[in-house]
Amino acid sequence: GAAGGARARRSPARSNPAERKKAVAILARSCLQSWLHARGRVMHPPKLSDAVRRVIRTWFDLVDDDSSGGLDAAELLAALKSAAIPCGDRSITEMIALMDLNRDGEVSWPEFEAFLTHELAAGKALLSG
Repeated sequence: GAAGGARARRSPARSNPAERKKAVAILARSCLQSWLHARGRVMHPPKLSDAVRRVIRTWFDLVDDDSSGGLDAAELLAALKSAAIPCGDRSITEMIALMDLNRDGEVSWPEFEAFLTHELAAGKALLSG
């Protein structure tokens, strides 16, 4: 026991079977996504609504300055700086590594869409960390 008779707090996942099951599922999905990503593959994400997909595609096309169909480091850096989002070359390199499944140094629309779809499905907001 803890000193003074105080009990150690248990995490919600340890004391609640439903929370534990949810945590295990999230961990398993994360491990699978990492394994697939290391092999240049991606899980099929849930479909985005048409409205959200249009907004994301519009942003992608605006950032793709040379209309190559892919976002390179310079395009991503310029877009984030114009939005007053602090970042440097290392951050951009890490971002590209997260999304660039075929390792060609650019993020194609399918790679970008799959990444954002998975992030949104995981409950992350588009404009927050």
